Amino acid sequence: MKPPEIREKFIAILDSILAIEPDKVKLESDIIRDLHADSLDVVEIVIECELEFAVDIPDEDAEKLKTVKEWPSFLWRLASKAFSTVGRKLVSKVIGASVLTLRRFVLVASRRRILTTDG
Repeated sequence: MKPPEIREKFIAILDSILAIEPDKVKLESDIIRDLHADSLDVVEIVIECELEFAVDIPDEDAEKLKTVKEWPSFLWRLASKAFSTVGRKLVSKVIGASVLTLRRFVLVASRRRILTTDG
């Protein structure tokens, strides 16, 4: 997902929680001061973003995000990092499984004399 798509989804989240028309939301808008979100609204925004983008947003990071413009780039970095970590783990599992499968094949083949060293 690219930053513009993330921005659109984030603005949709703001609309659903704060009942603000998407065309009224400016990138420079302060979520609390300009969009009149209270602390409970911010918690809901964090939860919805975590669900929508499959990320974990630390409280200390959420407290630093003030404007609409800051959220999508932050979410993109988090999602990219999470995807990268999951991707590396998945690749290492697939490679590990492939090596294990190959070892099992060689063991079984050698027992059945499918593989020989005679060329």
